[in-house]
Amino acid sequence: MSDSSILFVILLALCLSLLMIPTFNLIKKRRIVFDTLANPKEWKNAGVAGERIVYLQLTKFGVPENQIFRNVYLRSKRGRLTEIDLIAVSKRAVFVFEAKNYGGTISGDGKRRDWTQRIGKQKHYLLNPFLQNRHHVKVLKHVLRDMGVEGVETIPITVFTDRATWNIKNLDKGDIVIREGNFQKGFQMVYDRFEDSLINSEDFNKISELLRNSERPDNAVVKEHRAGLKQRKLG
Repeated sequence: MSDSSILFVILLALCLSLLMIPTFNLIKKRRIVFDTLANPKEWKNAGVAGERIVYLQLTKFGVPENQIFRNVYLRSKRGRLTEIDLIAVSKRAVFVFEAKNYGGTISGDGKRRDWTQRIGKQKHYLLNPFLQNRHHVKVLKHVLRDMGVEGVETIPITVFTDRATWNIKNLDKGDIVIREGNFQKGFQMVYDRFEDSLINSEDFNKISELLRNSERPDNAVVKEHRAGLKQRKLG
């Protein structure tokens, strides 16, 4: 077989393999590839990429970009800084997202603090993301109360991307988990639990201003947070 014939066979095989990929997955992969090229800093590591994936899913859902806040740093009642991956603000509720973009196999118990990640023969430990996000919601509610904003539905949501196999058990009834591949349907179900205009315009504006001023701060704030993490695991 000539070189040109071999090349033709390879190209034909590639075309056939693309046709076998479901249209939805192909569109999703294209969107991510384009965003990676346009915003390379948003894909510099797995953690940042996971947050970007949730951000893109929220914009696809229809949440305006100015109502999505990323890497929000708030102070707890003890004065410690905590970082929240993403917060989406609506007139219905405030949705607090913890994005987990791990590889390998993740095993965890909803009632235990430490979970495990296995990649081949390697084993790593990670913090239960549901406990982590409950802490985030607690801190956010504390800050909102200090501002005179109370009674706002603040909903923790954990998003697992499709890179890992997740073996999770014993979640509480209030623990909300959405898989990346089912985000639109999953978030719609959560969103529909709440009525329109539960949050009045004044509180909505206060919350938005707070988060706008607290997202992606300068290096001094980030360094302070990282120093605090060395002394405690809950961040």
